[in-house]
Amino acid sequence: MERKALEQLLLEGPFSLHDLVKKTGETPEDLGNDLDHLIKTLRNEGNRKIEIEPAYCRKCDFRFSEDHFTKPTKCPSCNDSWIKEPRFRVVSTP
Repeated sequence: MERKALEQLLLEGPFSLHDLVKKTGETPEDLGNDLDHLIKTLRNEGNRKIEIEPAYCRKCDFRFSEDHFTKPTKCPSCNDSWIKEPRFRVVSTP
């Protein structure tokens, strides 16, 4: 997928990696690479950025780091698997 098209899609609202896979037909690995490159590109341009809502456990509210684009399988705090996927969107920077 072209990164500009991904950027335009992420301007529409927050999407999880699973949502993006369904919308684009790309593999999670390819989209993860595209997201990584888009983060760097937008950081260098300076007028927009990708805002990441990190994954979290719905049971104990443990927050995972923003470094992971995929849904973790288990919570390290309570060992539960009721995890909310991370979500991504592009926002303008002041």
